[in-house]
Amino acid sequence: MEIERVRKEFFIKDAGETIGMVGVVEDDRSTRRTIPGRRVYLQDLKIKEAFRRKGYATKLLEYVIKSYEEQGIYEITIAVDSKNEPAKKLYEKLGFSLLQHGFDCYRNRRYELLIHRKEE
Repeated sequence: MEIERVRKEFFIKDAGETIGMVGVVEDDRSTRRTIPGRRVYLQDLKIKEAFRRKGYATKLLEYVIKSYEEQGIYEITIAVDSKNEPAKKLYEKLGFSLLQHGFDCYRNRRYELLIHRKEE
């Protein structure tokens, strides 16, 4: 038997308090969201409500994007609820664009899979 950890987590703090986080899946062989060594998938971006719209999510995502680019990984995907306009604007501001539309049958909602690409 083998157990693998395929997710890393990044946290952002203010005055020592954790106010947000994002998970990164580096290898999910069952979807197009990751390509080992080339594409990672962001999930569960969360910022505490009192700290939203103050630039923390931007700082956190910029850090994550840069850290993976420094490792030679230039593609990052994230799924976003099709109706979540503030999140979509944030991701577009950071250079993400539409990769595909989808439907989450478990949550009964439409989503958009976005991708951030940078040429090597």
